[in-house]
Amino acid sequence: MSYYLGVLAMPFKSVEPEVKFVLVAFVQHFGLADGESRTVEARAGLLGLPVRVVASALAQLVDSGWLVKQAMSTPGSSGRPNHSYQVQADLAADLEATEVPIVIHERLIKRLIAGPVIRAVGPDEGGDGVGEVRPLKSVEEFGKPVPPGRRGNLSLANRLLLAALMSRADAFGVVSSLGNVELVQLTGLAPASLRQRVRKLMGLGFIRSYVAGVSCSIFSRKVISTYFLNLGHRQLTQAPGFQIFCHWTLEDNGRRFQHHGDRLRNDVIAAKKSSINGSMTPRPVLRFLWRQRPEVFVVLQLLLSRYASYLLSHHWSNLETPALHVNDELRRMICSDLRKPAPSTPLDAERGEGDWQVIIEHFCELVLELAEEYRSRFEQADWIFFEWLEFCIIPVSDVKAYEAITLLVLGSTEQGCLILGHDPVGGVESFTYEADIPMGQRYEFGLLTPPRAGR
Repeated sequence: MSYYLGVLAMPFKSVEPEVKFVLVAFVQHFGLADGESRTVEARAGLLGLPVRVVASALAQLVDSGWLVKQAMSTPGSSGRPNHSYQVQADLAADLEATEVPIVIHERLIKRLIAGPVIRAVGPDEGGDGVGEVRPLKSVEEFGKPVPPGRRGNLSLANRLLLAALMSRADAFGVVSSLGNVELVQLTGLAPASLRQRVRKLMGLGFIRSYVAGVSCSIFSRKVISTYFLNLGHRQLTQAPGFQIFCHWTLEDNGRRFQHHGDRLRNDVIAAKKSSINGSMTPRPVLRFLWRQRPEVFVVLQLLLSRYASYLLSHHWSNLETPALHVNDELRRMICSDLRKPAPSTPLDAERGEGDWQVIIEHFCELVLELAEEYRSRFEQADWIFFEWLEFCIIPVSDVKAYEAITLLVLGSTEQGCLILGHDPVGGVESFTYEADIPMGQRYEFGLLTPPRAGR
């Protein structure tokens, strides 16, 4: 049984990230008990971790009551006794009684926990025996140990953070059900350290991009942060289990290369400067969004992309004339995420109901427009049976907007990575692995976040 996934999913109070990582690694390798008489050096070797880290972590885990330590003498040996360890009885009972979490990416999590060592390098360097690993210093010029992060290895805290995120990721590597508070509890990281480490993992390409959560009156609940993990990073794997389709074009109709979220924000700004509504956004929608902060419109863009991904996955062939049940599905999704404004007077209640319907219908139109934008751009690849596939829209930069768009694709296609329309006369460029796509194009297509944007 994968008890270590249960340990990974448990919040531990006052436990440092490195200490929890050792506990997860211990349970992953030994189960609930290691009854063998071993030295610390031998146990650290089996876990693939530094002796100093393992010794310190085991001592803290024993002091905290998570592990029980027993001395075991070796027959014929007159030296200091070795020790065995087992998970404390109450924790073991909890793990045995708790249903093991369903984790899609357990293979990658095992790699993060059990090794081999994950190097703190960009997505083009090494992984699974690919590339040449040059030796790195483990001791400074003054004789002090070099911290793991400066040896070129991903720190244990960052590996634990990435494993926690991956345990909640969907098939595309999208994490949308793990808020910052829970993530802090699962990893033992301080909030400020969490933000810094997310930026670090984005800079190294382990996280494609990140949309911060917000609390806002227009949403039915607090929107937690969304992470887009890079399951195709060469330090993790070369075959992430999905394909990547990208499209690039120069054809601009004036509004096409502007995110719908940016369009809504710009229309609100323009309406504040003029009493005449010259935009395509209805007045009830403008009032609904009147006082919202810029980050709210980023979340709106994320929600629109999520709805459009659903439509592309389930209704690819009838987007132009969606059936009644398709529109009803879309309305239900939007209504579950947006909050209907509360009326202040009976007169406002009557007008508010009409305004609410306008708001919902307008967001439906935006989603259908966005889905059709993607479908019309990708259906030029007429050799692909898109109706059989499942899609996830990846956010792209504000600068490129819909000039460069990307879909992650699940299904029975062997197309690998395709870039469509990559030159003025159109065309197709194919890559076997995502890491083979030139770095600049990966930034443009939202597969990676440029360093400045990730700071």
